[in-house]
Amino acid sequence: MKTDLKKESVAIPGPGEKIAVVRLSALGDVIHTLPAVVQMARAFPSCSLDWICSPPVDKLLSVFNVADHVYSLDLRHKPMRDALREVRVFRLRNRDRYSLVVDFQGLIKSALVARMAGRNVLGFHSQNLREPLASLAYRLQADPWPGNSHVIYKNLHLLSALGVNTNTVQYPSLSYATPSPRLQDFLDRLSPGSAGFCLLNTGAGWPTKIPPLDLLAQIGHIVASRVPAVLLWGNAAELDRARDISNKTGIPLAPETDFVDLVHLIRSATCIISADTLALHLADVVDTPSVGLFAPTSPRRNGSLLPLSRAVVSTVECRFCHRRTCNKMNCMAQISTDSVYTAITEMLDASG
Repeated sequence: MKTDLKKESVAIPGPGEKIAVVRLSALGDVIHTLPAVVQMARAFPSCSLDWICSPPVDKLLSVFNVADHVYSLDLRHKPMRDALREVRVFRLRNRDRYSLVVDFQGLIKSALVARMAGRNVLGFHSQNLREPLASLAYRLQADPWPGNSHVIYKNLHLLSALGVNTNTVQYPSLSYATPSPRLQDFLDRLSPGSAGFCLLNTGAGWPTKIPPLDLLAQIGHIVASRVPAVLLWGNAAELDRARDISNKTGIPLAPETDFVDLVHLIRSATCIISADTLALHLADVVDTPSVGLFAPTSPRRNGSLLPLSRAVVSTVECRFCHRRTCNKMNCMAQISTDSVYTAITEMLDASG
């Protein structure tokens, strides 16, 4: 494996040594990172493996058997001086420094956290960094990765510098067994029968990913014509949107969920339709097929890897801009309901 010649070699961790993963945020990107961490744990089974993140990622990671310890550093919206102070406190509390630290985020902030955690830091090639100065903290960088490939394989590729298997996509097991009584009661009352039910996600983390209400209502009617549907929401604003859609379609709302119940609800569904990638990625984790609605991001990079899943892409010319906000904010409105109907029909017919 060729590496950057300006970098030193990273020592492969030995039995009993400590490895740290740095992926501070965001929630969907954390799910993208899980297969790489699974392979790293398999490659170094006698090492302890910790994950350094920012809230609420720690709560999401509690759903999975993926790390021995999860350390949460709240560095959001803080001046650099205050952020560094929190990192120093973390370092003092963990005096046994890590033999290997892998930065899966590639930002200056995450690179500084990685470097404070240990000297042997592995990171992406400078060409694949949103903030190339982060590379100053790395002792080793992977070869460049093509920008049009799925980000899961990009994360796996990072480990090739350590001789780790980068061809297998496998998620960790879940760390819980049952949903909350509130969710179980909802599922019992739903009783959708053999057809199951389809989740329609009403929100998204980026403003540019949020579908218009009229589009979601039309999709709701399409879904309800095939299988019972349930509206998924995640915060107060999404709850208001879900209520509006419910009033137009008669589709019931899911109860409020934490991460544990969210994963269980998606696992219980026949399928899910979502523009938000966290829900789509969690569906992959629990083998629930999906229809992804894409405009600012590409399904080639961020879509489902399940064979039954489908992706519907906006026809707007400036799609795949990867922008969270926009002056026009009309890209999701350019998604064709006919294409959504075709995708839903293909997915449900293929799943039997």
